[in-house]
Amino acid sequence: MFVRSPSFARLVSRSKVPLWPVVPRHHRTVVVLLLGAVLLTAVAAGPGVVTGDVAVTRAVQGIAVPGAEQIALFANTAGTTPIVVALALALVTWLGALGKHGAALFLLAATAVRAFNPMLKDAFDSPRPTPGLVRITENPSGLGFPSGHVMGVVLFYGALWCLAGEIDRPAIRRLARGAALAMIVATGFGRIYVGAHWPTDVVGGVLWGVVLLATLIWTARRVKRFWSKRRRAAYGSVPAGVRNSART
Repeated sequence: MFVRSPSFARLVSRSKVPLWPVVPRHHRTVVVLLLGAVLLTAVAAGPGVVTGDVAVTRAVQGIAVPGAEQIALFANTAGTTPIVVALALALVTWLGALGKHGAALFLLAATAVRAFNPMLKDAFDSPRPTPGLVRITENPSGLGFPSGHVMGVVLFYGALWCLAGEIDRPAIRRLARGAALAMIVATGFGRIYVGAHWPTDVVGGVLWGVVLLATLIWTARRVKRFWSKRRRAAYGSVPAGVRNSART
C-alpha cells in the first residue's frame, strides 16, 4: 500500500525548482497564450457553431448605448487592410525620416504579418455567422476564424503600443497606449455588432495576433542583441590609440 509522506510533501513545497524549468520566465506568458490559441482553434475549427457564440452575439447586438453603431462603423472601417496599410506606411516613412529605422522595420513587419490570416482561415475552415441566428448588417465573404480585422489591428496597434514605450512624457505615453488599446477593443466589438464574426473569431484574432506580435518582439530583441555584440566585437578589435583619437 502506498502511504503519502508528509515530509515529501513539505520537501516539494519548499523546493526552489521552478514550475517550468525549461521555459524562461518572460516567455511563459507567450506559451500560455499560444496554448490558449491552439485550444480555442481546436474548438472553433470546422463547420459548427461554438456553444455560447449565438447568445454572446445577441447580447452584444442588443446593447442600446448611444453611439454604439457609429463606433462599430468607425472601427470596422479603420480596421480594413487598405486603411491599416496606409497608416503603417505613413508612420514607417515618418520613423525612417527621424532615423528610427529599427522601429520602422518592426512596425512594417507587424503590419505585413497580417498576410498569414487567410492561411489560418483556410486551415481552420470555420464559417461566419448566418442571418438565421443573429442580425447581419455586414456580409463579408470568406471564412470566419480567426478574425482578420481583429488580428490585423492587434498586430498594428499592438506594435504601436510597444513603440509608445519610447515616449519620454508619461501623459503622452499613456494617451498613445490607451488609444491603441481602445482601437483593438472597438474593432472586436464592431465585428460582433455587425454580425461579421462570432465572438470566438474575435478572441481567436486577439490570441493569434498577440502570439505573432510576441514572436516579432522576440525576433527583434534577438537581432538587436546580435548586432550589439557585433559592434562591441568590432570596436574591441580597434587599437586603443585609434579609439581614443576617434573620441577627441
